[in-house]
Amino acid sequence: LMSPSAASGMNSLRNSFRDISEVIRAFKKFDANNDGALSQQELLNGIKNIGLQLSQQECSGIFGMADVNQDGEINYIEFVSALFPAAADGLAKFRSRLGAITDVKVAFKRFDADGDGSISINELAKGAGSGFTAGEISAVFALGDSDQDGSISFSEFAQLVLPSARDKVGQLRKSFSTEQAIEQAFQKFDVNKDGKISCDELASGLRSCGMKFNDQEVMTVFAIADLDGDGEICIGEFKTLMGAGSSAGASSSQPISFKSINDVKTAFRRFDVNSDGHLDRNEFRQMLRATGNSDAEADLLFKQADIDGDGKVDYQELIKHLFPASAQALQKVQKSFRNLNEVKSAFRKFDADGDGHITKDELTNVLSGFSKEEIESVFAL
Repeated sequence: LMSPSAASGMNSLRNSFRDISEVIRAFKKFDANNDGALSQQELLNGIKNIGLQLSQQECSGIFGMADVNQDGEINYIEFVSALFPAAADGLAKFRSRLGAITDVKVAFKRFDADGDGSISINELAKGAGSGFTAGEISAVFALGDSDQDGSISFSEFAQLVLPSARDKVGQLRKSFSTEQAIEQAFQKFDVNKDGKISCDELASGLRSCGMKFNDQEVMTVFAIADLDGDGEICIGEFKTLMGAGSSAGASSSQPISFKSINDVKTAFRRFDVNSDGHLDRNEFRQMLRATGNSDAEADLLFKQADIDGDGKVDYQELIKHLFPASAQALQKVQKSFRNLNEVKSAFRKFDADGDGHITKDELTNVLSGFSKEEIESVFAL
């Protein structure tokens, strides 16, 4: 039985979120190193960052309750299931209904009725069959749609229905956590040196690294990595598998055609079709295609830039990701103010002509101790 402090802490944490979408976004924020799992320290820091005052004992209790497989980490499914029990119940029922899966691709095609390569919530409901409430279907769909783009991809489906798939992908990412390690692993796995990894080469490579994957796990990880479905894993697909948010991903996916913040600003306005101040996944892909990037690279950058995990990228998120120095300059300004009254007072001071707006010249005149580049960045943001 759970201890009173663990129960109390868990209830407090659950009450901090209004729905499962907020729980999913919280996981992404808590996962500071983007490895797909929360350490005890990441959980503690995350709870503090949302303003929840819990004791060390309560946080430890929450961690113990959520870490169902007792591997010392809380993975995505464990976190959402712990904080949104209806999702856990619906997922258990869903997995039970599916039964043993010998080929995850066949199972995916059963749900993907229109064959577009993704599963909508209606397709999930029809594929699951009768006996599920609307709430259960919604919870299972939200769990599967981890990137919150409104559909479940093959990769998301595999990690939803096969409990070991997500853990195995996480294990790989921890084993090869730097760009150099990822590239060396690819070269090692690519035995025939044709620039691609076959399923057999992946299995052999994993064994040579001392990793214990059964046949189904190897095939599932291979299918997750093979984004274009050509039966092989290229270096780009391998890097994507090894971790959105890793240093490798960041360096390989930044569009070099954006030479300045103004370039990004112009592109953002052009592709923000509905002018809502955000780019959804499709708008983001269109923008990156125009700069010569693939959809896989666009999706990787989208995950990295979507800092608040709301399934959209706003202008500031994109600028901060592509030009880290701009984020540092903005922080430098933010540290100058302790409260809203100081911000209001500063605005009046900056707005020399009193027209209700601050020009770049007005900003330059007041921000002493800032370089020209820093002022340009702050003004653009």
